[in-house]
Amino acid sequence: SNHIHQIDASATSSAGILRSVADYSDTQFSEDEIQHVFTQTLIDNPVFYSIYFANQEEFFFQVVNLESSSIVRGKIGAAPDERWAVIKIVGEGEERTRYSLFYSESLELVRTTKQTSNFYPSRRPWFDNASKNSVYKTDPYLFQHLKITGQSYSVRSNKGAVIGVDTVLSSLSEKIT
Repeated sequence: SNHIHQIDASATSSAGILRSVADYSDTQFSEDEIQHVFTQTLIDNPVFYSIYFANQEEFFFQVVNLESSSIVRGKIGAAPDERWAVIKIVGEGEERTRYSLFYSESLELVRTTKQTSNFYPSRRPWFDNASKNSVYKTDPYLFQHLKITGQSYSVRSNKGAVIGVDTVLSSLSEKIT
């Protein structure tokens, strides 16, 4: 369908633009700056489920649009007054920790949760197959923490980090039915 082609083109374009920002910045972005850029991109592309950044040190930072699909909010355990979630995964081995920060529409922090994690970005196909030359698109697969099917569009920066855009297939079917 034309709608699916448009989403495909938008996700590919957005991943490429975000890579360019990472490649051509002479400074290290703060997490707040990354969150702002990712959130604005999600506002501009409401069908995207999330945008994320991961590096070789297994640092993972993701901004989730809780309104991207009717089932996302429930799967992620978000309250009605929460509009955005930031998932940050850091540490090694037994110390690997997932922080979930929930934000209001106005980007005020509502609450934070913390739990152990066994998620390593470098073991995921979207990380492993990401290229500097073009955007890699996965086949549909089950998102680990949501247990819903989606697709990832990822690209590797010149610095080796991977930036990606996720769509959930339920949001696509909601838009075309």
